[in-house]
Amino acid sequence: MGGSKSKMMIMFIMLLIIFKSGWSEGCLDHERFAFLRLKHFFNDPLNSLYDWVDGEGATDCCQWETVECSNTT
Repeated sequence: MGGSKSKMMIMFIMLLIIFKSGWSEGCLDHERFAFLRLKHFFNDPLNSLYDWVDGEGATDCCQWETVECSNTT
């Protein structure tokens, strides 16, 4: 019985860490469109913004390189 309580406590703590660390459910459409418009103004010689594209499979800009999202902002 004590082992089951320990496992539940560990799972609870892990969930708290995930939610406190800024986990996000993705970006909004207007945020993605803003990033795509801004992309052309950046000097990007290393092509680090290669995944900033508008298309199928690229709708969550929180997954793009150099983009960080937060569920609190």
